Amino acid sequence: MSPPLLLEREAELRSVVEALDRALEGDGSLVAVEGPAGIGKTHLLRAAREAAEERGMLVLGARGGELEQEFSGGVVRQLVERPLALATPERRAAALGGPAAAAGVELGLVPAAAGGAPGEFAVLHGLYWLVANLAAEQPVVVGVDDVQWADPPSLRFLRYLARRLEGLPVVILLAVRSGDPGSEPQVVRELLSDPAARLVTPGPLSEPATRELLRAQLGPGVDRVFAAACHAAARGNPFVLRQIADAVQADGVDPSSASAEHVAALGSRAVARTILSRLERTSEDAVRVARALSLLAAGTGLRLVAAVAGLDGDRAARAADELRDAD
Repeated sequence: MSPPLLLEREAELRSVVEALDRALEGDGSLVAVEGPAGIGKTHLLRAAREAAEERGMLVLGARGGELEQEFSGGVVRQLVERPLALATPERRAAALGGPAAAAGVELGLVPAAAGGAPGEFAVLHGLYWLVANLAAEQPVVVGVDDVQWADPPSLRFLRYLARRLEGLPVVILLAVRSGDPGSEPQVVRELLSDPAARLVTPGPLSEPATRELLRAQLGPGVDRVFAAACHAAARGNPFVLRQIADAVQADGVDPSSASAEHVAALGSRAVARTILSRLERTSEDAVRVARALSLLAAGTGLRLVAAVAGLDGDRAARAADELRDAD
């Protein structure tokens, strides 16, 4: 049995669908789904894209990546290269006509004029007109997952487009991982605070939703006490809950009240990979403070944490802030 992808996300999905319906009437907007890792942002985006396709909208999709941040315009290329490649010659010519030709030159789809390659503003303006030309034929969704890891030129394009959505049948749909500074945190903050933006923040799952997810993956025999222990271990995070359910299946654990005491260990194993991945992106001081915290009781004061980490108070405080910001 496959676990349901969306639980207790009706209000969030409704906000996105309302934006899609407004775009069909020519009123563009930006919707940002923000939350910690594993809270279900990608699933929400997937459901939103399906809703857009059902409405006959053209979905341009991309995903930011840590290893691709230095690839200039990488997210923009993900968004437009494939749709243009699949378009008829007539539609491709219409999309790249007028000011959009500068975007075509940047993407290598149109030969450069005698004056040489266009400047940065001409490219941004050309990309805007490329989206506008596509939207003139079919309302458009520009969807970017993990936008905090998008390359800087692509982020600047998204900001440029977001400020020009009025009267345009376009929805910008972004997923943002909170606590991750990414490549250009200031630009991401500007996107989220744009007057046209609507912020959607999915929260942790409730205990009833946790039981539903576990029973969908493990079967109807999941005990209420066992489900409550899973909920406490995962703090309602859907990704961590699925990891715990995978560990339960792999270890052959009976999801009964008698096994509830084993859930904490399963939860620790389930999130270890995620935690280590985040620590790899922090400073050496932050790692030292994390190691010290792992040895000390909850509520230990910063002075003792700093002593165990071998840091002075100021460095330990900055490292603690870094760990908090990394969620």
